[in-house]
Formats: sequence, C-alpha cells, structure tokens
Amino acid sequence: MKIRIASKDGRPVAGIITLSYKKSMVYKYGGSDANYMNLGGMAFLLWKTIEEAKSRALTELDMGRSDCHNSGLITFKERWGGQRRTLTYCRYPIAAPVNPKPWRVEAAKRVFALVPNAILPTAGTLLYRHVG
Repeated sequence: MKIRIASKDGRPVAGIITLSYKKSMVYKYGGSDANYMNLGGMAFLLWKTIEEAKSRALTELDMGRSDCHNSGLITFKERWGGQRRTLTYCRYPIAAPVNPKPWRVEAAKRVFALVPNAILPTAGTLLYRHVG
C-alpha cells in the first residue's frame, strides 16, 4: 500500500491510495480539496503512479471500482485509459431481510439527542436493563 499526497505551500491538496500485488497496481481511493482543483493534484498523482508502475515493470494498473451512477468518476478513469467492465456480485447465503427499527428505538434516539450530555450516563444506567 502506498499513500501519495500532493501539496501546495505545505497544504495537502490531493491524495490517493494504491495497492500493489505481484505485477498489478490498484488505484483504490483518491480525493482532493475542491479549492485547489485548478492545480491538477489528482492528475499529477496519477501520473506519478503510472511512472512508478512502469519503472517497477508492472503490467496492470487497475483503476478500481466505481458506482455505476458516479459518471464523473467513471469519466475520470476512462480518460486515463480505464476500460469499463460490469461486476456482478453473488452472495451466499442470501441475507435475511433486515427488519426496520421499531418506532420505540427511533423515538428514543430523538429524545436522547435533546438530553444534556451530563445526564446520558445516568439515563443509560437506569434504562439498560429494560432495553433489548
């Protein structure tokens, strides 16, 4: 794993995380400060990543997964040569449907959000034996 950070005047403006295994490198996560987008921090870091992968004679740079509804990220990766593939997930055993939270739990959350923090430990001690 490698964390790469681009900075301007000592301030981080973009960062990415890559993972390497055998002859592959995977672009796992990336982010940038919107106030410094004009500096091209993400492009700089990705270019440095490609240079490193080539110098290590890696044969694949996997651009990682993207939510199919995140068109901006997909476009970013495709402009760097990423090729789209559909991944299908299968789960076994099939998870049981999750029951919605009872109304009492939701009501308690709303009430305790309004209670001063100093009272919460005492309320928790008194109510613990009556919950769930």
